[in-house]
Amino acid sequence: MKKSTNLFIALAIVIGLIIGFLVGVSVDFPNPQNAELSGTIGRINNYRNVKINESDIKLRSELQSNELILKSYLRYLSFHYASSAKLFNEIDKALIAIEAFPVFTEKEADKLLAIQKLQSNLEEARKDILLALSSLQNLSEENEGNIGHLINNANLAIAKVKYLENSLLDFMEITATLLDEPQEQNKQALTQLALSHDHLLATKVA
Repeated sequence: MKKSTNLFIALAIVIGLIIGFLVGVSVDFPNPQNAELSGTIGRINNYRNVKINESDIKLRSELQSNELILKSYLRYLSFHYASSAKLFNEIDKALIAIEAFPVFTEKEADKLLAIQKLQSNLEEARKDILLALSSLQNLSEENEGNIGHLINNANLAIAKVKYLENSLLDFMEITATLLDEPQEQNKQALTQLALSHDHLLATKVA
């Protein structure tokens, strides 16, 4: 199981590059609503007091005059926003399923803590990405803001998630180990865990 999982992960990375590109150029731009932005109110208030500098004015002007660059930013951020949301949900399902095996979770506590840290960062990354997207979708002069700062924060959040995604590979490996072990109880939880494991692999491909 471990060898097949590792092989699939390697294949997922290659296929993911191809699919990621295709999704990146075709993904729909999310339209942030008030409910979606509710978790970002604190960030919005912080950025209101940030002084707008000349580079922000120049960047805003370039984005307003170059539709191709603006759409590229929007596609890039939209892709990562959707990917973060999907991965967050799949990790949540897997963590719920694995709770049925307390002996195993205690044994692998460090790796589970790492995947929980990734999940937490996915949630924070979504907020930073959403703020950048909202700002890019409203570039009017009446909606001035520190656009460069927002885009930079979104990029840093994406990079941090990518760095922490190594814990996802470790989590899938220990999950595969658990699935290989004979289990007399918790058959339903085991079935759900196997499904979550497969969904995480599929998420890495997509």
